[in-house]
Amino acid sequence: MIGAVGGGGVINHAYDRLDEFCKLEENNQLIDAKNNPSNYSSMLQIDLEQFKNSNEFKAYIHEEYEPNTDKAEAISIGLLFAILAEIALLFSVSMKFATQRLWRVVCPYNKKT
Repeated sequence: MIGAVGGGGVINHAYDRLDEFCKLEENNQLIDAKNNPSNYSSMLQIDLEQFKNSNEFKAYIHEEYEPNTDKAEAISIGLLFAILAEIALLFSVSMKFATQRLWRVVCPYNKKT
């Protein structure tokens, strides 16, 4: 569940940029885009400077980007869920203790038999 919630956000954006990169390459507009990158998003501008063709871009995503990104996002979400669970448990125990003390103060003669 944690992997499904947290993994893939960054990599999905990389695949979107790869699709746009491939479209430019298919339409023979890649050289023009490299010469005038200001018409594109800042991340795609970086990709246009970094990669010669879509094969290099795909290799980069599969080798460098994909495994580490998903693991890091899944671990971050998992830690967040664990911390929230600990806070909820602490709050629950504190409220139980507080209500017991309050009940003893409000009704001191009400004893359980």
